[in-house]
Amino acid sequence: MVKMMEPPRRLLLLVGLAARLTERQRTCAIAIPHIGGPVLYVYRLDGRRLSVLAMPQNARWWFMWGRYRSSPAEELEATARILAEETAG
Repeated sequence: MVKMMEPPRRLLLLVGLAARLTERQRTCAIAIPHIGGPVLYVYRLDGRRLSVLAMPQNARWWFMWGRYRSSPAEELEATARILAEETAG
């Protein structure tokens, strides 16, 4: 029997955020590169994309995007609202 690996926390957080963003009519894609961790792309209405990472820091998980933007990962709904607003234009 093949034992399935549990998806890493980073990926699960990004999938959860992508689901909340699609509920808010945002187009998203998750890239899983060969090297490095997964990245969530949130597409702006003009076609540009915003890259979002899930990173552990100080015993907590955070969503990080842009130069200095971040939100605690446990605040999934609030993060989705912020990102939906930021990608509206």
